[in-house]
Formats: sequence, structure tokens, C-alpha cells
Amino acid sequence: MKKYISIAALFFVGIVYVFTLAPCITATGDSSEMVVASYTLGVAHPPGYPLYTMIGKVFTFMPASNIAFRVNIMSVFFGLLTLFVFDRILARFIKNRVARVLGLLALAFAPQTWEYCIVAEVFTLANFLTMLIIYLLFRFDERKDLKSFLLIFFVFGLAMTHQHMTILIIPAIGLTFLMQMKHHRRFGFPDQGTFIIEGSLYVLLGFGVMLIGLLPYLYAP
Repeated sequence: MKKYISIAALFFVGIVYVFTLAPCITATGDSSEMVVASYTLGVAHPPGYPLYTMIGKVFTFMPASNIAFRVNIMSVFFGLLTLFVFDRILARFIKNRVARVLGLLALAFAPQTWEYCIVAEVFTLANFLTMLIIYLLFRFDERKDLKSFLLIFFVFGLAMTHQHMTILIIPAIGLTFLMQMKHHRRFGFPDQGTFIIEGSLYVLLGFGVMLIGLLPYLYAP
């Protein structure tokens, strides 16, 4: 039973979010602008939010209530995804499931989290992408595999097409990579010198993958 407690908590949060969801356009932040941009496939205020707009357009096709309500549901969706990834991160440090659920609920019902999970705003998608990067950093630190390494760059690229504040996570990414230099043998490199040289090539490959993540910006023109 304990193994399903996190799923039950997420289900409960989802019900609360849906029942408190704004039924139409609201005056919260840029909510009305994001609804219009999604519906018309327009370009919102800088940085343009192309990723949000394209995903928001998909949500406008839902057979539910009005257009604004459908885009508001997008915030619930990414709010719950953020909480799910957050729970996966907590699981790495907290073995007590009840304690993890309390942490999850504390984040879910923090005033600003709740407020932006029930209106059309950019923050839940930004939170999800940032939380996903943090999760991938932990996974890379544990597995030390190329797949996790490249996924970090890809998701970071996607995040930069959405919310430029994501740039603040760069020190954490850099520190994680630097800390792995002492584990060069786990990557298959015989010595640290080879690791630095060939590792630099991996970083260049990572930047190439990041450019793929930045492709949503082609939408803006």
C-alpha cells in the first residue's frame, strides 16, 4: 500500500487543482496573453514562449468548456508532472514515503505554486523543465552515462526556448560535470588527460544536442 502513496497524493492534488481551476480568462499575470497566443499561434512578449504556445495550441483542441479553460488545464498538467519529478528526486534522499508525500504536498499547495497551477501561465512548464534538469543531473551523477549527459543539454535547450531564468541552473550543471572528472575510468577513459580531451568533444556534442532543443525558436519568424 505504501508504494502507491505518492500516486494517491498526486491524484488528490490533481483533483484539487481541477476543482479550483480558473473557468476562463483571469487577471493573473500574463494569463490572458498566453491564452490568446496559444489559440492564435501568435508570439507572446519576449522571449516569445514558442514552446508554450505550440503545446498550448494542442490543449485548445480539448473538447472541454471554453478555450481559456483548456489552456488553464495545461498548467495543471505540467504542475502535476513537476510534482512527479520532484517526488522522484525526493526518493533519492528520503526513504520514508510519508515524509516524501508531506514534502510533495508542501510544494503542491505552496501559495504561488497553487496559484499558477490553475491559470494559463508559463511557470508550471518552466518548473517542470527545471525540475527535470535537476533529476537528470542526479541520474548522470549516479549512472555516468552518455544518454543522461546528452539529455541534460537537450532539456536545457528546450527550457531556454521557454524561460530564460533557466540560465541560473548553469552553475549546478557545470559543478556536476567537474565533479565527475575524478571518475574518468568509469567513463572508459584511461587517465584524466584523455578524459579532459575527449570529454571536451562530448561537451561539444552536448552543445549540438542543445541546438536541437532550441529549434522551437524557428517557430517565431
